[in-house]
Amino acid sequence: MIYRATKFRRTPVWVMALATLFFACNDGDDGAADDSVTGPGSGDAVSLDAAVVAEMNSAVEKAIALLFVGGGTVEGAGGGQIVVAGSTFRFEQYSPDSVFFLDGQLIMDLLVSPITVKGDLAFRDAESEGPIVVDMTIDASTDPVTYGGTVAINGVVIDVADLE
Repeated sequence: MIYRATKFRRTPVWVMALATLFFACNDGDDGAADDSVTGPGSGDAVSLDAAVVAEMNSAVEKAIALLFVGGGTVEGAGGGQIVVAGSTFRFEQYSPDSVFFLDGQLIMDLLVSPITVKGDLAFRDAESEGPIVVDMTIDASTDPVTYGGTVAINGVVIDVADLE
């Protein structure tokens, strides 16, 4: 378990899950490399710039560290927080930038192999909102770590393994 915890800490697992949200669904209309979350069958997208993604990465890494010390809170740079208790990550109006917000919770099962991450989140900004359903696995016994399962954003299902 110590090896897994160490490996898990070095691997930005939540960053992978959240990167799924930010990188997988590009609106593609103009060929730009904007990061976005897109609703099904629409051109609507939530664009997140590199600074926002970097802020989320930092917050998620802090949240992962709290998992191993018994929990705590990570304040969002734009408001809200991520509350870590046991194996639960609760997003409470968490915002990296005061524009994009996440609510809901993700639960990890660290006692199974591969590790599972499941839960329901909701995103919103000034122009759009929608559900995010996370049902993914993380196999820390492989080198490199492998990911599986899906993340569904507004009903659009993304295969996490395809993002590696």
